[in-house]
Amino acid sequence: MRKTMQRGKTLMRTTCAVAALLAAGGMPQFAAAQQSAVPDVRPELGRVERYVEDSLLTARVKLALLDAPDVSALDIGVQTHRGVVQLSGFVNDQQRARRAEEIATRVPGVVTVRNAIQLKGQAS
Repeated sequence: MRKTMQRGKTLMRTTCAVAALLAAGGMPQFAAAQQSAVPDVRPELGRVERYVEDSLLTARVKLALLDAPDVSALDIGVQTHRGVVQLSGFVNDQQRARRAEEIATRVPGVVTVRNAIQLKGQAS
């Protein structure tokens, strides 16, 4: 069981790191497209930048949760929109839900955290 959890955490870390690298590496391509004869993409660029920033923030929060030994990051979903992070999923006790919120709040760039984590067996 412990070995399976470690593999899951390693896979999640790798996935987050790859997503962050892909997102960060994509921005020069959009800037280059602005300077070519391609139709003007400037109106879309702001949305793309926000999407990339939110994706990077999601990855940072997920990595912070993975590094916390007292939180099961594999049970917690993270979504971000304009810096607002929403946590979801199911945990065993309220202490772990509060701890996940505390960890997410400390990640640089997080505007606010909405904690929608539910306790196992008490889903509404």
